[in-house]
Amino acid sequence: MKYAITDLFVLPKDVEFIRVSELPAETRKQFTSETGDYALTRPGLRCRSKIVTPDVVNLLREFHEPYTITAAVIRFCTAQQLAPEETLEQVFPVLRNLIDAHILVPHGSDHANRIAPSFAPGSKITGLEVLECIQSLEDTEVYQVRTGDGMPAALKISRQGGSSSAARALEREARMLRRLDGEVSPRLLRTGSSADRRYLVTEWCDGVPAEVAARELRRDSPEMRSQLLRLCGAIAQAYAHVHRQGVVHGDVHPTNVLVDRRGRVRIVDFGLARTALEDCSVSRPPRGGVDYYMEPEFAAARLEDHTPPPVTESSEQYSLAAMLYFLITGVEYLDFSAEKTEMRRQIVSESPLPFAPRARSWPPVEKTLFKALGKNPAERFSSVSEFADQLFTIPSPEGVRDAPARASGSYQREVDVLTNDVVHALAPGSQLFQHGITTAPTASVNFGSAGIAYALYRISGSRDDASLLSLADIWASRAAAAVEHHEAFYDDTPDFSPESVGRIALYHTASGVYAVQALIGHAMGDTMSTQVAIDEFVQVSTQECRNLDVTLGKSGTLIGCATLLNSVSHILSLDREGLLKLGDDTMADIWKKLEPMEPVELPNPIDYLGIAHGWAGILYATLLWCRTAGRNPPADLMRRLQELAQCGEPKGRGMHWKIRVNDRSGHWDKYMPGWCNGSAGQTFLWTQAYQQFGYEQFLELAEKSAWNCWEESYNIENLCCGISGAAYALENFHKLTGEHQWCGKAQDMAARALDMARSAPFSPSLYKGTAGVALTAASLLQPHTAVMPMFEPEYVLA
Repeated sequence: MKYAITDLFVLPKDVEFIRVSELPAETRKQFTSETGDYALTRPGLRCRSKIVTPDVVNLLREFHEPYTITAAVIRFCTAQQLAPEETLEQVFPVLRNLIDAHILVPHGSDHANRIAPSFAPGSKITGLEVLECIQSLEDTEVYQVRTGDGMPAALKISRQGGSSSAARALEREARMLRRLDGEVSPRLLRTGSSADRRYLVTEWCDGVPAEVAARELRRDSPEMRSQLLRLCGAIAQAYAHVHRQGVVHGDVHPTNVLVDRRGRVRIVDFGLARTALEDCSVSRPPRGGVDYYMEPEFAAARLEDHTPPPVTESSEQYSLAAMLYFLITGVEYLDFSAEKTEMRRQIVSESPLPFAPRARSWPPVEKTLFKALGKNPAERFSSVSEFADQLFTIPSPEGVRDAPARASGSYQREVDVLTNDVVHALAPGSQLFQHGITTAPTASVNFGSAGIAYALYRISGSRDDASLLSLADIWASRAAAAVEHHEAFYDDTPDFSPESVGRIALYHTASGVYAVQALIGHAMGDTMSTQVAIDEFVQVSTQECRNLDVTLGKSGTLIGCATLLNSVSHILSLDREGLLKLGDDTMADIWKKLEPMEPVELPNPIDYLGIAHGWAGILYATLLWCRTAGRNPPADLMRRLQELAQCGEPKGRGMHWKIRVNDRSGHWDKYMPGWCNGSAGQTFLWTQAYQQFGYEQFLELAEKSAWNCWEESYNIENLCCGISGAAYALENFHKLTGEHQWCGKAQDMAARALDMARSAPFSPSLYKGTAGVALTAASLLQPHTAVMPMFEPEYVLA
C-alpha cells in the first residue's frame, strides 16, 4: 500500500480488539504476548492477528475518525501526558506494520470499507444466481452460485479496486485448471471479466475441509483409525495425481483439501500453483501458504532473507507429510514456537516428534511420515506417488470390524441422571405435579400436559416401567380435562391466539391431547379408552381449517391419523373407519388446494420449505398416510417432490434448504439444521420418499440432509429447532440404511444435547424443553425403537 506520513488514516469499522486473555488456550499458544495485550484482527484479511499493547490500542482508537499519524499521536500524548516526538519514534514501526497489514488504512480508500460480500443471495453475476457467499477476503470473494441449467458452481472473483496480484492469481489458477483433468481438482467452466473484476467459474465440489473429516475419525478405535489411514492415503494419492499432470499445488493446508461423504478427495485453490517444468526465471508465482506446512528449503530462505525457491514436487511432499501428521494426530509435527523466526529455525533443523505422548503411537505410520519429512530433499520418497503407495501398504490396526454402535457407560449414566431428574420433577409430590402447568398453553403436546404425558409414556416403554405409564395416564387425563379452557391452548399473544393456532393443530390443540390418550390407552391394553380417544380425535379434527402445514394445519391431522392407525392396526376390535375417512378426506382436501399453486421455487401462499410450516411437511404427511393406509399417492406428489429437491443447495458433504422460498433478506439465519425448518426435517421426508418409491435420488437426498444435520453447529438442545430433533433424524437414516455410523452420530448428538440441557433452566415442554431432551437421549439407548415424538410411526411400517 502506498502512503505518505501526511495522509489521513482511519481504523475500519470491522477491526476487532480482543484481549489475549479471553482467547481459547489453543489460540494463545500460536503467538507470544504479555499480560494485558490485545489481539488485533480484521475478518477477511489474509494476515494473522497482530498482538499489540494496551497503549497501542488506545492510540488506535484515535483513528475512529480520520487523522494524520502525527495529529493522532499528538492527541494521544496530550491525553496521556506523554512526549509526542519520543512516542512517535516508538510507535511508528508498529503503525507502519498495521498499515501494511490493511488494519490502519488511508481515509477514503477502498480498504476503508468493511470487507463484506459484494453480492447478496439471489443477485445475478454474469448470468449466475448467487446462493451464498463462501468467503470474503480483502482481494477476492468466493460464492456458491447456480448456473442457468440449475447446477451448482463456484465463482471466484477479484474484489472491486483490488490488487493486480489477485487478478494474476485468478489467471494463473485458470491456466492450471485447464491443464488438469478435473479428477481431483475442480473442472473449469469459464473465465472472464465483469466491471474490471476478473473471475473464474468452476464446478462445485462437495465436501468438508480435511481437518473436519479427520477429526471425526481421530477416535481410539481400530475401525476409525483404519478409516483415517485410508483418508490420508487418498489425500496423498490426490496430490500425486496432480503431480503426474505436471502441476505443483503450492498451497498445502487442510482447508484446501475437501472430503465428500464417500471419502472422495478434491484439491482446491490453485492460485499459487505452477507447472513442474515452468521457467521460474520468466514467471514465478509468489510463495505463500501456512507456516506450519512450510518446507525447510522455504524456511531457510526466509531466515536468510533470500527469495524463496519455487515449490517443487519434493518440497510439496514435505508440506503434505506435515499436514497428514496433523490430520492423524491433531497436533503439529513439532512444538512450534509462536515467534516466527524461531519457528523457521525449527523447520530447518529439528526432527519431527514421535506421536506419543501427544497422540497414540503408530510406528508404521510414523516411519513413513518421517521419511517424507526428511530435511534434505534427497532423504524423501522419490515421488508423492511412492509416498502414497507406502501409506496404503501399512496394515490396518488390529480388530477392525463393522459393529453396531453401542452407547458408552458414561452416556448411559448421563441419560439416567437427566431422565431421573425429569421423572422426579413430574412425579406425585413434586411442585409441578401439585400445581400443574400454570403458564399458557397448559395442555398441548408441544408445551403442556399432553407433551409431558407422551414423554412419560415413551420413557416407560424404554424402561419397561408400568408406574411411569400410569403417571403418563394421569398427565394425559389432566390435559383432557382442560381442553375447554382457553389457556389450555391459547393466550393473549399473537403467536398463540385462536386465529394463529387454529382448532385442529396436532401439536397445539385438543386433537393432540386425544391422540396421546389413544396411544397411552393402547399401551395399557385398554381398548375401550383407546376407541373413545380415537373418536374424540376424529371429531375435533374435522373442524374447519384453511392452514395446510404440519404444525398448525391439516398435514398435522394426516400425521395424527397415520400415527394412530399404525399403532392400532393389529387390534381387530377397534373401529378404524373414522380414522380412515378423516385421513382420506384430509389428504384429498390438501391436494385440491395445492393443485393450482405455482412450482415450489416460485412465490406461493406456501413460502416455507421445511417440515413445520412448509412443503416438506405437507409432502411427508402425504407419504406417511399413503404408506400407512395403503393409498395411492396423489398424481402431483412426484412433481412436487422434484420441485422441492431442486431447491436444495450443496453444503459441505450434504445439502440444505432455505427456510423460505426466494429469501432475499440476507439474514444470517436463512438456513437452519433443525427439524422444524431445516435439514433434520428434510431427512425424514426423503427417507419416506425413498421407502415409498425406491428411487436412488431420494436416498441420496436423505443422506445429504443427514450429513448437513451432522455438520452444522447448534446452540439449542430441544426437539423442534435444536440438536435433539437432529439426533432423531440421524437415527431415522440409520434405521433406513443399517449403516452403524449414523447410530453413533445420533448418540453423539444426544450426548451434546444432554450437556446443553444441564446448563439450561428446566422446562417440562416436550418439543421446546428438557422433557424432550431426556426422551431423546433415553430413546437412543434402544435405537431401533427411537422415533421422533408424534411424528414418526411408533412401529415399523411394512
